[in-house]
Amino acid sequence: YCMNIIIMSNDNYFSEGLSYLLKRHPPTFGLKDIYHCNTLSQVLAYADLNKVDLILTELYGNNESANDTYNFVCNMNEHYEKVKVVIVGDPCINYSIIFGSCIAGVLDRKVTTKQFIENVISITDLHTKKAACSNVKISHMERSIINMHLTGESNNEISRLLGISMKTVYTHKKNCISKLGLRNRNCLSLHFKSSSI
Repeated sequence: YCMNIIIMSNDNYFSEGLSYLLKRHPPTFGLKDIYHCNTLSQVLAYADLNKVDLILTELYGNNESANDTYNFVCNMNEHYEKVKVVIVGDPCINYSIIFGSCIAGVLDRKVTTKQFIENVISITDLHTKKAACSNVKISHMERSIINMHLTGESNNEISRLLGISMKTVYTHKKNCISKLGLRNRNCLSLHFKSSSI
């Protein structure tokens, strides 16, 4: 799985800098392409917008660019459900309340370059992992076991409730971890607590 990303900004210095950072530190599953757009109309004119995974855009102040971004983000949920928006703005503002589920994350530009890179990597990595995992087939039994695991049931309790052996419970958990490319059972819990199962 490789990401297609649009950087929307009328600040070429910002676009080129962010593009450089992403190319030097690509998402976990890879980076397919980065497209630069200066305005909302350029983004909407992009032929394969439904093939774009993330749009990174600035949102500062009350200038024309910010208004353009507000209008754009407000329409994202309605027209392009797959596309998620990462806002470079004020981390104290809860943009999800304003814009809804299309917000994948917020980056604070007023941090050190090293911290900014780490934040970009964490957001893109989380998104690529979720997108890649969305294509993974989880069986009904695996889903039941994971749900019980998330509610704190032990392997012994899961075994008793589902009428299967402890070894079968362990095998199903191991298969889920392997399918999703996770490291251990703790990662399994974190993965499903940060997404819907």
